[in-house]
Amino acid sequence: MFTRKLSRIHAWLGLTLTVLGVVFASSMLTAHASSPTPLLPDLVADPPAGIFLETSTTEGGLKKTAEPQLLLRFNGYIHNLGPGAVDFRGSRKSTGEAMKAFQRVYNSDGSFKEEPSAAELLYASADGHEHWHLQRAAKYSLWNSA
Repeated sequence: MFTRKLSRIHAWLGLTLTVLGVVFASSMLTAHASSPTPLLPDLVADPPAGIFLETSTTEGGLKKTAEPQLLLRFNGYIHNLGPGAVDFRGSRKSTGEAMKAFQRVYNSDGSFKEEPSAAELLYASADGHEHWHLQRAAKYSLWNSA
C-alpha cells in the first residue's frame, strides 16, 4: 500500500514537473518571439555612370584647394534593398562645420534606437540644388587593367 502511494506521488510529481517545464518553455518562446527585431537597411551601390574628368579648385564644391586638381567625376547611386529605412540625423555646434551623424534604427514594433555613427553630413550648394550629403557613404577604387 505504501509503495503504491509512493508511486502515485512520483507519477504526480513527474507530471507536474513536465507540465511546468512545458509552460516555462512556451513562455520563453513567446517572450522571444514578441521581442522587437531591428529592421536594418541593406545599401547597394549601382555601377558608376556619367563618368567625366573635371579640373576643380573646390573639390566639386566641398572645400577650397590652393591648386587646381583633376577630378574623376561620376554619378553614384545607392539604393536600399533592406526592410529598414535609411535615417541619418545630425547635430553640430556651428554652421561652419560638418554635422556629426547618428543613425536611427527602427524595430518591428515601431520603436527605434539611435546608434552613433562615424558618418558626417555636409551641406553642399555648389551644384545648384542645395542639399545634404552623407559623406563617405560609398567607397570606390580605380584600378588599372594590369
